[in-house]
Amino acid sequence: MKTILVLTDFSDEADNAAMYAVGLAMNISADIALCHTFALPERSPAAARIAWSIEDYFSLKQQSLASLSALADRITHAVRPDATRFFPKIKCISEVGDLADVVQNNIMANRDIAMIIMGMHGAGKAVQLFLGSNVLKVLELGLCPVMVVPEREDYRNPTKVIFATDLDKAHMEVLRSLSSLCTHFDAQISLVYVSNENGFHEHHSDVSQQFLTKASTNIGYPKLYYRRVKGRSVSDTLHRLSKNPSCDFFTIVYSKHGFWDRLIKGSITQKLMNKMEVPMLIYSQTMEKFPVF
Repeated sequence: MKTILVLTDFSDEADNAAMYAVGLAMNISADIALCHTFALPERSPAAARIAWSIEDYFSLKQQSLASLSALADRITHAVRPDATRFFPKIKCISEVGDLADVVQNNIMANRDIAMIIMGMHGAGKAVQLFLGSNVLKVLELGLCPVMVVPEREDYRNPTKVIFATDLDKAHMEVLRSLSSLCTHFDAQISLVYVSNENGFHEHHSDVSQQFLTKASTNIGYPKLYYRRVKGRSVSDTLHRLSKNPSCDFFTIVYSKHGFWDRLIKGSITQKLMNKMEVPMLIYSQTMEKFPVF
């Protein structure tokens, strides 16, 4: 059974992301794993630090598991599952250590994780992903796509998804995975290429036609559309497109040294996420295996 991993710090934003994850899981028949990581406090002298660490570990782990269990209960109570529709099994995971290390070594290695979901502040606030820079660390692991959900964003079945792409051939596997997700909802996928060029060059026409022809032949998703949009700022243009009321979530590709690098590192990433009012599904181009939903 595929699983959605929800990383939480028990903030309101993270709780909302967990609710969103359950709504998605109910529609794609996936289970949920709620995960919280914690660090042990440092003590001195060295001998006392070792002894206290063991005691602290069990205490903090129990506190974490209790909070995770309470979150699972709140979700179940809010959704009120019944026998007429699928409801995911919810597992609670609490581990000590660096988040990226825990995700890679303790979770992904032992479970069929199709997606990671986390919460973020909504538009108009300073962006503070509760994972901080760990979102980039997780993406650079190339394990699975990561979805970030704005606060107060209620789950709704997607009918239109925007995929911002530079038409790189590596994006074909992303499109294949995204199509398998959108199949559950019969959602429209709109491929968007942002360019600041004034004219439409023949080279771009050839590249876009080749990409679309290959997508039609190899993927065959029936509701696939393409738009070339002019804009001086890629992030501002994408934000403007995301404000369309029919856009249910946004998809981009993380490539550390590629075209979209400027979108998902440093201050520009924070700027984009601060503006974005819909969930963002981020794929890493280094992923060896793209999930089929």
